[in-house]
Amino acid sequence: MKVKAGRARPEQLDALRSQLATLQKNAEQKPPSPDRAAPTTPTPEKTAAERPKGEAYAEKQAELSTEANELRKEQAKLSNLLHKVSPHVDCYELTSRIYELQVQIEGLWDEKKYIERNGLDTGGTFRDRPEKVVPAKSLDDVQHKAVLTVELQRLREKRSKVTRKLENPKSAESKRAEWSIELAQTNARIEELTAQRYVL
Repeated sequence: MKVKAGRARPEQLDALRSQLATLQKNAEQKPPSPDRAAPTTPTPEKTAAERPKGEAYAEKQAELSTEANELRKEQAKLSNLLHKVSPHVDCYELTSRIYELQVQIEGLWDEKKYIERNGLDTGGTFRDRPEKVVPAKSLDDVQHKAVLTVELQRLREKRSKVTRKLENPKSAESKRAEWSIELAQTNARIEELTAQRYVL
């Protein structure tokens, strides 16, 4: 085209044709293979401890998961009870039980991971854990104590209101007598619930 248009000379055209032929020849050939093949990292074979252990392994893992889930449910129930207790009331038993459950759950998950990494040992135990000396309180006891704590708080607030009413000099004598009876009943109930709570 450039020759017909008068833009290229025939001697330039010959050099361009030979360059085009060289490029076409190189394109038809296969690309050169790289000098070095990419290093392949050998996949390490799993040791006997890393391989799944069959039924015993699956049963142990399922047992640990089930136990952890049950403890997590119990912990959730206790945590929900905390919402019923005033922030100003000390509920050591409830929070300590929640913490104990958290420690047990973490221990179960540690055991699960240990078995996944190291395999199930012949005894099926996890690092010879020492037996707990202090028996944990049952969920019912902890719930009952939490309910008693909430009830005691309500009664103390009621006692405070009735006491303020009695201190009012403008209140009628008939109302004062009624409030005195209510105050005595409230005090008796507080003493009764405090004794019950102390036993738990």
